[in-house]
Amino acid sequence: MRGCRGRHAFTLIELLVVIAIIGLLIALLLPAVQAARESSRRAQCLNNLKQLGIALNSYHDKFNVVVPACIADNKPLPVTSIAGQQWTPWTVMLMAELEQQVVTNAFNFDLGSYGPIALKMPGFSANSTVMTTKLSVYQCPSDRSLTCRFTGAYPGPPITGVAMSRGNYAANKGNTTWMQTDVPGNSNGVYRDSPFPNTGNLPFAALTDGVSSTVFVSEMLQGSDGDVRGLPWLTIPGANMYMSSFLPNNDTDILGLSKNGDVMMPGDLCVNEPGRNLPCKTGDLLNGAWINGARSRHPGGVNVLLGDGSARFVKDSINPRVWTGIHSIHSGEVIDANAL
Repeated sequence: MRGCRGRHAFTLIELLVVIAIIGLLIALLLPAVQAARESSRRAQCLNNLKQLGIALNSYHDKFNVVVPACIADNKPLPVTSIAGQQWTPWTVMLMAELEQQVVTNAFNFDLGSYGPIALKMPGFSANSTVMTTKLSVYQCPSDRSLTCRFTGAYPGPPITGVAMSRGNYAANKGNTTWMQTDVPGNSNGVYRDSPFPNTGNLPFAALTDGVSSTVFVSEMLQGSDGDVRGLPWLTIPGANMYMSSFLPNNDTDILGLSKNGDVMMPGDLCVNEPGRNLPCKTGDLLNGAWINGARSRHPGGVNVLLGDGSARFVKDSINPRVWTGIHSIHSGEVIDANAL
């Protein structure tokens, strides 16, 4: 009777070699998988910007002006320090053009984001429920999705505890500071008009550099806790506007105003997170020299929206002159598209 032949088994060394090979293959494939996912997220982010471009152009078709940076409605009501104080930002005014009519109808535009009574903020109280609504068109999937909660002591009615939704898109505020004023002592510090001036409204015809050569919107990153960066509901420096004095994803502005990231208003409105590309420090409340830059989670650059509704990726290494040039509206620069 013939005996059965024993089955050959893996030795421990052979098993370890197989495990090592599998681990090596996973290590090789993982970056490719992550890159493919980020490519998809970046494409979705570009698509969001294109939707904003359609909405911006639709708003212009209706009213023959670029959507205002904010509404500063100076009504003759009891005001003591901040005139008007409605201060509803462009992101709220654009909601109807983004097919957010239900949210638009629920927003009290008579009171706006703050309301007409200085330091009492009845507009915030009236619209706080709307401000918790998350709008996917304002959300870049490459960034974390956070809410904003104020925790400091504020005068007037309590505004702490409201978990306002955030977003990732900011309007081009110009090349100097949030106040859009000249910066003395710097040859590049003369304010060049942006599509979103602090006062007045501009038609496309006023942009003599051409809407296809002018950046309207770029990306910004969402701050945490009470940090206002990425907040579409309030007109606060750094919330939903940015300055081209910072190159993309850079923490040193070209005007020499800051070497440590964004300059925000005092208080808990700035949460310094340099490890997450969100460096910031608090500035003087009175001088208005607040600045913040365009930032994203995409490796090597940011997505931007041009006035004609097209969107493209701009590298961090863009020439400062080109970056400043595509953010002004009638400076007469000749910009080569290959320089972007």
